[in-house]
Amino acid sequence: MTDFDYEVKEKKALARSAKYKVNGSRSKKCTLATDHMTPSQIKKMNGETVAYNFNKPMDWDTFKKVHPDLGKEYILNLVDLYGVNFKSLSEMFGVSRDRVFKFLSVPPYNFKFGPGSKMSAQKRAAWEAFLGGEKKSEASPVETAPEEKTEAIGIPETAAATTMTMDDFTFRFSGKITADAVANALRVVLGDGLNGTIVIKGLFGGCDNGE
Repeated sequence: MTDFDYEVKEKKALARSAKYKVNGSRSKKCTLATDHMTPSQIKKMNGETVAYNFNKPMDWDTFKKVHPDLGKEYILNLVDLYGVNFKSLSEMFGVSRDRVFKFLSVPPYNFKFGPGSKMSAQKRAAWEAFLGGEKKSEASPVETAPEEKTEAIGIPETAAATTMTMDDFTFRFSGKITADAVANALRVVLGDGLNGTIVIKGLFGGCDNGE
């Protein structure tokens, strides 16, 4: 047997083995490690779940558990809405100003509030409402914009509708006059059922023949 024949024989044997080779599981089922674990073992694998509401005040112990990225977002939102500083934050957290300063002025927070960062009267009132405190702010009351007064534009009243009456009228005919034409003209103007008096005068040839 030559080397060529031997190589062909080996390739045929390899092809036959690949044809009948079984790949994968015959059950066609993918199993996971948790399939063989008890509920208590699965529960231990999960971390603690904590829910935060950034639209409400937060106490000190809860804030310290918040991830720094979320904590920064929370504080920045309070700065934008109310103009808070270390002192006002200490009111919300219920701890001293120095404690808040030492925690927030260093990494990862690095908050800096200048000496001029003071709440306006409007923001102070809103901050008190956010905290839900019953005490009134010592700052001056919030000035509200004066209510705009609108003057009603006078519309002249229309005169009461009056019933129009026809006191008199005049017809003048010329040419060949027929009684039907006169009667039709009167019917068009006066209609039927009108109460009144009709006086007809005629001038023929310049002479007044009376009624």
